[in-house]
Amino acid sequence: MRVFGLTAGNVTIRVESEVAELADWAVRLLSPVFTVSAEPPAHLPTVRVVSRSREWFPEVSDRVPRLHLDEERIHVLEYDVERVAVLWDREGGFPLYVCTTPGSGVIDVTVTRGDVVDHRSAVRFLKFVLGARLTATGTDFMHGAAVAREGRALLLLAPSGGGKSSLSFNASTRADWTFLSDDLVFLARDEVRSRRPQGELRVHGWPHRLGVSSSALVGHPARTRIEEASLRRHGGRIGSLSSAGSIPWGRATRRRVYLDLDEFRQLTGARVAAGGVVDGIVLPEPEEHRRGWQIEQVTHEPEGWSRRYLASTEELKFMIDFLGLTTAPADSTPSGRGRTYPSLERLPAVRVRYGSDVNSRMPQFWAEICEALERSEAS
Repeated sequence: MRVFGLTAGNVTIRVESEVAELADWAVRLLSPVFTVSAEPPAHLPTVRVVSRSREWFPEVSDRVPRLHLDEERIHVLEYDVERVAVLWDREGGFPLYVCTTPGSGVIDVTVTRGDVVDHRSAVRFLKFVLGARLTATGTDFMHGAAVAREGRALLLLAPSGGGKSSLSFNASTRADWTFLSDDLVFLARDEVRSRRPQGELRVHGWPHRLGVSSSALVGHPARTRIEEASLRRHGGRIGSLSSAGSIPWGRATRRRVYLDLDEFRQLTGARVAAGGVVDGIVLPEPEEHRRGWQIEQVTHEPEGWSRRYLASTEELKFMIDFLGLTTAPADSTPSGRGRTYPSLERLPAVRVRYGSDVNSRMPQFWAEICEALERSEAS
């Protein structure tokens, strides 16, 4: 039995696994965005993982109620005050059998034993448990990206197609920033180490597969390595991206290259961290025909403007506990989302309109953004 802790922000769970390699896979897929630790306290919410042969798993009747989340299907086998049991199945993967007594703080998970153990499904479930505990307490998840230097972070907020992934990818691989996340982050107050009277906000990344536009790889020093690597999401090599520079630049024509967190680090040499204190906000706006970039301070926005970037239920569907499998932290009371926006909106913010030539000028681009944010805070 191997025991380890898994932490996201201020939430930690204890994992007791007879699948010895599970901790190593958690490190591979989630670290350092999540922290994997040894000897967690026994009182923590616990996930116990065992393995059984495929024949052990129950057959599922067509009449069993089920929840569909994209390619995942959750078959509800039992659901009452004493026991919840589900078969968690993913297209192309192996099922997980999950059961718990509501309120007990212990979840039992059975994975398939055989020639191949589906470690990824088990790690995804652990990530779900942490996400469910965070969302249950009203933690603010934002549709945004973040990069950091020396523990101080910039938060990029934009709708889908706003360039968050490409900018955070290039900042961390071409401009010596540390990568936190490219599409989804969550916020927490940091009043202990604050240098601002109203307290500060920490932004934390959320580990998931990066989706990088092929246009962001034009002229990139890691492009050849990415082209030649066998990428899990693509089932092999993606081949040459030499035509990416001739594709019209913009959301409608973009082609995505998907990298798992460990692939991203290995192929680009980028640094990745769990989080940082938010120093400023960047609102990127890519423009197809623009050359260079234009930076302007964000002023006179109506109160609550940042709430439009709160992650939607659609974006949070894999971290919402629809079936009551987890238990919210005992010392936390849900108080609604959007609690951090007053502090967020007091931070300096800039709007940046930019064109495709920004890729080759990343150090200058980010230096000018930082200068503009410093002027904004001083004023």
